[in-house]
Formats: sequence, C-alpha cells, structure tokens
Amino acid sequence: MNALSLLSLLVGGVLPLLVATVTKASWPEPLKALLLAILSAATGVGSALLNPHGADYFTIIANAALAFVAATAVAAGTWKPTGTLAKLESVFIHDVAPLIEGGLPQVISEHSATAGTPAPPPDAAP
Repeated sequence: MNALSLLSLLVGGVLPLLVATVTKASWPEPLKALLLAILSAATGVGSALLNPHGADYFTIIANAALAFVAATAVAAGTWKPTGTLAKLESVFIHDVAPLIEGGLPQVISEHSATAGTPAPPPDAAP
C-alpha cells in the first residue's frame, strides 16, 4: 500500500461526516449512498492526480473503492453508533418539507379565505 492509498483511506473515513453535513436525516439512504459514492470517486481522482508517476484508471478505481469501503466501514462502526452522524444531520441543513407540508398551504388557505374581507384597523381591540 502506498501513501496515496493510505490518504484515500483516511479521507474515506471523514467522508461520512461531510455527507452528514450536507444532508438531512429524513433524506433517503440511497441518496446519501450516492453522494458518498460520488465523493469517493472524487477522492480516487484526486489521489490519482497527486501520483507523481501519473494517473491511470486502475489507481483511480482502486483509490475510489478504498475510500468508499473506508467510508462505509467507519460510518457504520464509529460515526453512526456514537451519534455523530445524527447530530451533524440535525445541525446544518434544515428540511423544507415541514414548512411546505404544514405551514405554507395553511398560510395560503388563510390568505385566500380572508382575501375579500378588509383588514381591521391596527389600533382596534380584538
């Protein structure tokens, strides 16, 4: 194992944290896995580009696979059981679905129901 493969393994261990930072707990797991696979492929390309002997397809695929395997293993063995992924998913990205499902239609229906009635004066007591 060379230094670039080791770098792919180390970056792969951190990739689940990056995925959890840009996703939400309510998002489907296949979407998170796809994002992890894309980031793993980018890790493979990046490590191959750092290779002083030049990049080849085998190096790209091998390092991408190493990053993906490391990412899934570390996510399942460390980040998920400790609650780190759940915490990151709840901090940065907020779901818009509850606002759209519960809040926005209610505001629209209240507005359309009161569209023809004049608004009370601001100093009037309720």
